[in-house]
Amino acid sequence: MDRRRFLELSVGALGAAGIVSCGRRGGDEALGPVLSEEVAFAFDNAGNRYEMDFNDYEVRRVAPDGAIVWSQGNVSNPALFNYPTSMEIDADGTIYVADRGNGEVERLSPAGLPLGTFATELESAEDISLDRASKELYVSGGIEHTVRVYSAAGLALRRIGEFGTAGAGLNGPRGVALSPSRELHVVDSGNARVQVYGLDGSYRRSYGDTGAEELRLRMPRDIVFDSAGRPLISDPVAMRLARYSSSGALVEHVELKDDQGRIGVPLYLAIAPTDRLYATVIFA
Repeated sequence: MDRRRFLELSVGALGAAGIVSCGRRGGDEALGPVLSEEVAFAFDNAGNRYEMDFNDYEVRRVAPDGAIVWSQGNVSNPALFNYPTSMEIDADGTIYVADRGNGEVERLSPAGLPLGTFATELESAEDISLDRASKELYVSGGIEHTVRVYSAAGLALRRIGEFGTAGAGLNGPRGVALSPSRELHVVDSGNARVQVYGLDGSYRRSYGDTGAEELRLRMPRDIVFDSAGRPLISDPVAMRLARYSSSGALVEHVELKDDQGRIGVPLYLAIAPTDRLYATVIFA
């Protein structure tokens, strides 16, 4: 049995509705998306789905009926990707892939053709977030304990944060996301919190690390925002999702269970334009 399954959840009713569908490669299409063992997701504004396959080092675009529109990496270009983890798609269709293993960002055309790399000074490009207004890209470097900002052409512009535990410090940053109010939220995994910065890099506040011990984040991994502007954070060590209000107050914790009642370990998150969440989840 596959250890990794992929859950499609209703963001609007996580606590009540739980799992809407659960599928795996070779499974019944009626169960939901049929995916490879290790896949992260991304969506463009038109709702097209993209998948990053960790096992095969492949990125692909998938049609609504599940057909592969194009794929890149693995057979077509084996040296292109090494553990791709995050993706952003600009309004013109340009694709940016954070390649964790190669420590760089790969730029692809709308048809999936390689257009070059940047952020090669990073040892590990963990996550990427695109500001579609300014065309700037925010890339977290977990080993470097910082977030670097690039132009759409790959020019390094500035860096946000540095190693530390107090104030604006970062320790192994992972997920990054821009809020609807145009603030940068950085999952500060090693410090078990989320750091919030202005887009100029000014530190503003943190959340997830206060209150009763059992309510705090333990080692968060990824972050997305729903259409109401609420952050949703995966916490693999705590084996749950944590949803916060737009001001950073804890709203709820949610465990992800499969059809056997096993609690999953959530990793990577993506939200489709329909406000549905896709999560990469491990089941022991």
